[in-house]
Amino acid sequence: MDSPPPIFLEPWRPVNAEQAQQLLREALVEISPGHPLHQAVLVPIAQSRLADDVLFKLHDGRVAVVHLTWRRGPELPAWPSCRIYSSFDDWAEQIMIPDHNLE
Repeated sequence: MDSPPPIFLEPWRPVNAEQAQQLLREALVEISPGHPLHQAVLVPIAQSRLADDVLFKLHDGRVAVVHLTWRRGPELPAWPSCRIYSSFDDWAEQIMIPDHNLE
């Protein structure tokens, strides 16, 4: 049985299929060998309207916030910056709820 889709609070918004394809394409262009997410299976699920931060679901249940540069080319391994969280709930508690409370 599938779990219900996550609920996002502003400034985070879910992405539609077209946006997800564009965000994934850019992430795969920017993430180069040596990056923590290189060769990871990434599924874009949300984007912050305040920054170029994208929330990606990883195959093992973790999530990662990636700050895309939109340079349209490979970055050095420190970029795009990313932070990996053990779960969606962990990310929501540490990032989404505080971001929302700043609104």
